[in-house]
Amino acid sequence: MTYRELLELYKQGKLEENKKHEVESDIERQEAISDYLFDRDDVDNDIFSDDKNLDDAESENDFVKMINSSIRKAYVKMGMTILVIAVAVMLFVVFALPNVVSQFYYNPGRDIGSETNRMSLDMSAYTELRIPGYYRNNVMVSDEGYGDYYINIIQNMSYTGNFTNVSGKVEKGKLKLYDVNTLRKPSGNVFAWFQATCDSTKSLSEIEKTGWEPVSSAGDKETADERVNNLFENTNYLAYVTLDKMMTYDELMSFTDSDGYTYAQWCAVCTRNGINDGTEYFTVENLGFNCALSISSSMVWDEEKYPNLIVWNCPFDENAGGYNDVSSVDENIKDTEYMKTHFVSLLRYMADQKQFLKLMDEEADVYSSAADYVEKNGLMVYGFAFVGDKERIQEVNARDEVYQIYTQEMR
Repeated sequence: MTYRELLELYKQGKLEENKKHEVESDIERQEAISDYLFDRDDVDNDIFSDDKNLDDAESENDFVKMINSSIRKAYVKMGMTILVIAVAVMLFVVFALPNVVSQFYYNPGRDIGSETNRMSLDMSAYTELRIPGYYRNNVMVSDEGYGDYYINIIQNMSYTGNFTNVSGKVEKGKLKLYDVNTLRKPSGNVFAWFQATCDSTKSLSEIEKTGWEPVSSAGDKETADERVNNLFENTNYLAYVTLDKMMTYDELMSFTDSDGYTYAQWCAVCTRNGINDGTEYFTVENLGFNCALSISSSMVWDEEKYPNLIVWNCPFDENAGGYNDVSSVDENIKDTEYMKTHFVSLLRYMADQKQFLKLMDEEADVYSSAADYVEKNGLMVYGFAFVGDKERIQEVNARDEVYQIYTQEMR
């Protein structure tokens, strides 16, 4: 009788008791040998070597059984390895991959110091440069992974008593705001110097006599005056004031009301002009900066690279026992060189934020070339903006230094 036939009888329970014990002993011995080989990773080519000494009691079938058992254990080991790898890949996809993907896109929530995130600082610089009356310096960010973020741009100060936060998403380097009007840039022609072709030493009233007509949002001077006189009472407006003649920053600071307060809250600075066929021309960028105390910030930035980036920065100083002295900030705002450094730092900083500018559909060259121009030519102001009611706007409009005013009701 072959051993295979013996095993078959064993499985059918037809063996005598002594033969049954012999088979069981053989099975136990083979399992012990297989476990030993598996533990030592001995399932290799030497199993098939011609020099392998098999036990005299083992038959050809015993050898086949040993191989099958070893193969099964090898498959078990391989399965466990695959499972471990699969779990590792799954954990990477769930926890690590979103962060890896995010590294390739603008991250508005990246910490800058202990109290500042990236978009708060970017938005602070951008709104001061571009959006008078709607300065924002606080952005709440929720990271959704894979370069996607929910944002909420907080309004900390209001001229109307209403506070309007702007929500949206940053999705893989693209900005989507649910209300695009609140942070909309003013149109390019809110000041009458827009596309003016003239000698910059002359006033607009003088060049108007040569046949030039302003291409501005307010229309001609008579139309602009009529609109000012038809404003509603007890309503706050954002007023864009076109100066009849460009002023130095010192002259603007001297342009005050009867109580000695400057009219300007934000000033528009000449950042580019040139000569075309012997005639001077201006390409108005409507870039400027806040020139009156409005709202402070508590931010951290590279102060060596961008000095005076934020004029009124008030982090709490435990050693000093409080915040910065407001009177010193007021003096800094009146200092031409200090504010020139401030404006140039804003421009340089924004030129370096290429990912943020991509969100806003703008180019860095506009800001870097403006910084170069201001460093060379100083602060020449062609207009300013302020928030006021009808009476205040009419008061400013009556000044000889003013050419015209364009108004928008505060949003």
